Amino acid sequence: MRSTRSSTSALESLPSELFLAVAEHADFESRLALSATNSRYRTFLLPIIFRTLKVTSDEGEANEVLEFAKKIGANVKAISFHGTAEPNLNEDEEEENDGDEQILPLAAAELLRGQHFPNMTTLIVHFEFDFENNDRSDDGVWDSRDDLSDGASMYEFPWRRLMAQTWAAASQNKNISELIVKDLIAKAVSLWFTAQWKTFLGQISVADIQIWGGDNGAGWEVGTLEGYMYFVAKMNEYFFDHMGNTKTLRLSCYEHGPLGSQWTGDEDTMALRPNCFPQLEHVHLDYVVLCPELVAFLEPKAATLKSVSLHECFASNQYGTIRLLWADFFTSIRRSEPKWTSFAVTNNHPPPLTFKEWQASRYPKEVEEEPAEQEPDHVQSVRADLAKEPNRRLFYYATLTDKYGDRWPDTDAIIHHFRAGRDMEEFEKLMDVVGKNYEAATA
Repeated sequence: MRSTRSSTSALESLPSELFLAVAEHADFESRLALSATNSRYRTFLLPIIFRTLKVTSDEGEANEVLEFAKKIGANVKAISFHGTAEPNLNEDEEEENDGDEQILPLAAAELLRGQHFPNMTTLIVHFEFDFENNDRSDDGVWDSRDDLSDGASMYEFPWRRLMAQTWAAASQNKNISELIVKDLIAKAVSLWFTAQWKTFLGQISVADIQIWGGDNGAGWEVGTLEGYMYFVAKMNEYFFDHMGNTKTLRLSCYEHGPLGSQWTGDEDTMALRPNCFPQLEHVHLDYVVLCPELVAFLEPKAATLKSVSLHECFASNQYGTIRLLWADFFTSIRRSEPKWTSFAVTNNHPPPLTFKEWQASRYPKEVEEEPAEQEPDHVQSVRADLAKEPNRRLFYYATLTDKYGDRWPDTDAIIHHFRAGRDMEEFEKLMDVVGKNYEAATA
């Protein structure tokens, strides 16, 4: 007890700014306990403790949170909504199903509308539906394209009604400026074609959208499934075309269903169009194919973009021809005279030089790395060059397999273009421009 009083007394002697800095590093339980000590601590800690309010689609929980929110609402800066619902119904259940049923609890809808949170600016939405463990999971998920432009939606599935009702409530919130969507299900809702939705997206200055992917249960990845590909190709109509005030964007696609992959020989999924995000300053892209359309998206923003980050993006050899070499991508961007002050190309693991290396990086418990001395001579030679010149690097080339649609590294192309040297040469030229921009901006 004496130690606790001594610690509390020591904290009381700290200036307010330092006390808050200490509180930021404490866990939730410690903050909660400290807030009960005295009114001064409570005043300082309430805005931190209740900065993010968690809301679920469970009716009992939503009712409890609503009553609590009415008391502490001014402290809430963000709502994190987690929605769950039953997967698709079987035929007997569908006959009893009421397509107008309210799946989202009314209390949760009220919380999402935000009238109790005058200082709330951030909305986090995460839908989690148990498709994988449900025998009927494939029906209506990625099976076919889903054109809702006529305003009619498929509300026969509880999970789709929950999505529609959640977005209908959230899009009425006038204070939201930051939108984070985790595991966005690749199915549209009819609300996305309304003026209300477009107005809501026009409020967003910071967006983080992560698209959920997987396979159909039989090994075929989403990149081979029409419903998913159609959805990704339409993301500009659903979201991007209406986000005219967004300055920061993170867009994460699924590894085996990347943005920009070719749906057919003459169609692709590059929904980032030149007129999207006219105010964009910072962009981070996960799993995007290098293509002329990506260049066309970035070039008009050369004067406004400040930072660009490409993570696990790759040059694709999907139909026997590489659509855009890394060297040509770097050259095109440099010639647009960008004002970028930061640019990064990153990977979870270095681009592999052998198929075995790739397998070992993905399945380290199942696959052992091949001893270096057993690798082919040309692979050992590349590794030796990289060891001699640490500043040199590899760039990712890959292909999406014809049958299953999964991404496999094109190790021959990775090695060939490393040896050719143009990728690295053009990368360094672009980085020189970025470096000079940074020096000018910080002078």
